Amino acid sequence: MSDQQEQQPVFSIDKIYVKDLSLEVPNAPEVFLEQSQPEIDMQLASEGKQIGEGYFDCNLTVTVTAKVQDKVMFLAEVV
Repeated sequence: MSDQQEQQPVFSIDKIYVKDLSLEVPNAPEVFLEQSQPEIDMQLASEGKQIGEGYFDCNLTVTVTAKVQDKVMFLAEVV
């Protein structure tokens, strides 16, 4: 093996977990009587920070919002 192959960085996931989870249904139960299709919006965000030599904490946040005629059906978020 050449020196270049031996020095390649190694990537592995040590742990995966749900840090935060929320579900909001602010206009229930009336909003579920609506007959039209909801508009779905999904947002993704990521951030990372080094927590030790060679260790990083990386967060992926996913937010999904469903609306019917400007009324929020639900908002779900997971980190």
